[in-house]
Amino acid sequence: MDATFLIKKIYQDYECSEYLVNGAIKYTLNYNEHPVTIMYSKDNNLSNALRIIITVDRTDYLLIEYIYKNDDNFEINTFIDNEVYNELQFSFFQLKNKKCPTEPFFDKIKDHIINNEPVITPEPERHYYQRHNNNFLPYFETVVRHKMSNIMRQRITHSYPKDLAYKILEYCKNTYTLRFTEDENRAKDIVIALDLNKLND
Repeated sequence: MDATFLIKKIYQDYECSEYLVNGAIKYTLNYNEHPVTIMYSKDNNLSNALRIIITVDRTDYLLIEYIYKNDDNFEINTFIDNEVYNELQFSFFQLKNKKCPTEPFFDKIKDHIINNEPVITPEPERHYYQRHNNNFLPYFETVVRHKMSNIMRQRITHSYPKDLAYKILEYCKNTYTLRFTEDENRAKDIVIALDLNKLND
């Protein structure tokens, strides 16, 4: 998804100190009568990530959407891992033609942020959904020496913009795989951590 106008708006809002709460800006909206929070911060190696929190039946589902700058444009792959999607597909997403598409949700987020200002409210106590599959944990942490599984390869292909996914797979080849974490304090920026900017396109 071309996210250039979206990200420039977020960066512009982030420069306004009156919008910052604990080093982050926040946008809130309702989608199909469920609260959604979008957060952006430059702290904790999260400067290239949007945090999206979907709340359904008092459970919070955390999505990380990676921001990638390609020349002068910004891209985001709108990715929801299979585990969370299966939890939300009938309670959060609307059924259309026997499917529960996610595109209208991300389109609404984009439109809302571009046309609204951040909100200044404290974060509530969160009750995050605990993923059962470690391949779908939200935050990138590090690479480990191990052959990459097909599930991880698919996650990289689907969750990162095409050029960035290619660089990650070229870096890992058949020798490394990625490890993710639930701990925000252990999160790393994958481009910086793997020094991917030095790889040629």
